[in-house]
Amino acid sequence: MLWLTLAAQPQAQAQAADMTGAWAKDVAACENIFARNGSSIRFRSGAHRYGTAFIIENDRIRGRIANCKVKWRQGPAPELAATCTGNVFDTAHFTLKVIDDQQLGRVVSGKTEPEIFRRCWP
Repeated sequence: MLWLTLAAQPQAQAQAADMTGAWAKDVAACENIFARNGSSIRFRSGAHRYGTAFIIENDRIRGRIANCKVKWRQGPAPELAATCTGNVFDTAHFTLKVIDDQQLGRVVSGKTEPEIFRRCWP
């Protein structure tokens, strides 16, 4: 089981409500990672060769190896908690922080700097 938390920084709380879309570490690779058909987004075959990415849709986060069910928790800094299931992976805990409406920072235990993910399309 994988746990994910999305914490909205105070200046980004307004943007935290709509994080729907495709997110990647390298936006130049978005067309190689994702395929769009109208408002539908899916991972392309071989997407793993182009970097780390995920899709946020309503109450779900989809990655290449895990699917997560999410729930907002209210408070001074709203959080998104997720329970994930997927292929073989270790249990992990990390936090996604809303930087602005185009960037999320993923903080993993043991690392001081967040990994930055950018929205693929506005």
